[in-house]
Amino acid sequence: MRTRGNWQGMLSIVRFNWPFYVTAICLGLVAVSVFLKVDSTLVRWSCGLMLVGVLHFIVISLWVSHLVYDRSDLYRWNWLSRAMAGAETRKMVFCHSGFDESSLDLRERFADSEWVILDHYDEQLMSEASIK
Repeated sequence: MRTRGNWQGMLSIVRFNWPFYVTAICLGLVAVSVFLKVDSTLVRWSCGLMLVGVLHFIVISLWVSHLVYDRSDLYRWNWLSRAMAGAETRKMVFCHSGFDESSLDLRERFADSEWVILDHYDEQLMSEASIK
C-alpha cells in the first residue's frame, strides 16, 4: 500500500482551492496596508477584523483539512475493513470525479473484491477550478 505524506491531504486542499487562498492572502495584505496608512480608529478596527477573518479562514480550514485527511483513519482504510468484516461477496464500486488517489490502495487492500471504478469527470460540464 502506498504511503501518504504527512501533509498530502492538506496540500491537495490548497492545490484544489488555491484561488480562495490567494484571495484571502490578498485581502489580508490589503487590510494590513490600510491599517498601517490610515489613522481612523473605525477603519483600523475594520481592517483588524478583516485580518482576523482571513487568518481564521486560512488557519482553521487548513488545520481541519489536515486533521481529516492526514491525521485520521480515513486513508488508512481500517474503518472500511471493519465495515466489510464478515461480508461474503465483495462487489465494490468506487466513484470519483477525475481525481483518483485511492482506488489503487483499495484494490490492494481488498484484492479479493470485484471492482468497478467510475470516473464522473466530464471536462465540458465540470468547469470549476477545483475539479479541473
